[in-house]
Amino acid sequence: LHVELRRGETFERIHRETLSQLPGVTRLASHFVIREVVTR
Repeated sequence: LHVELRRGETFERIHRETLSQLPGVTRLASHFVIREVVTR
């Protein structure tokens, strides 16, 4: 499953309320990439 989100709070909510509640899910691994784009 690949999920892209703009805010960390959104991920925390989805992780807690949805992903961890799926049948058969015993372990979750998360990887974050933080990137800042500057427009000048």
